[in-house]
Amino acid sequence: DQETLQWKFKDAETSIWKEPPDPMIDAICNMVDEKRQWFGSASDLIEELNLTGTAPNALTRKLNAKSSMMWNDRRIRYISKRSGSLRGIYLETEEA
Repeated sequence: DQETLQWKFKDAETSIWKEPPDPMIDAICNMVDEKRQWFGSASDLIEELNLTGTAPNALTRKLNAKSSMMWNDRRIRYISKRSGSLRGIYLETEEA
């Protein structure tokens, strides 16, 4: 406003931004929904879901980054277990 030298509020976006779906995370969540729980290595998970072209360390990084979203949206718990040089991924869905 030129007279008062103040900004005036006109409007705001009302839609909240939602992260786009991730096909890899969706495939993992769908598999866990079906099996209720799963344990194995990142390589085992890649093989089980036929995620060709995915490196095990990239899958683990993605699971670490998306674990809270998996829990909040689908109630799927991700736990990374490590024993010496062996690493495992434990996935389970909360019973309804």
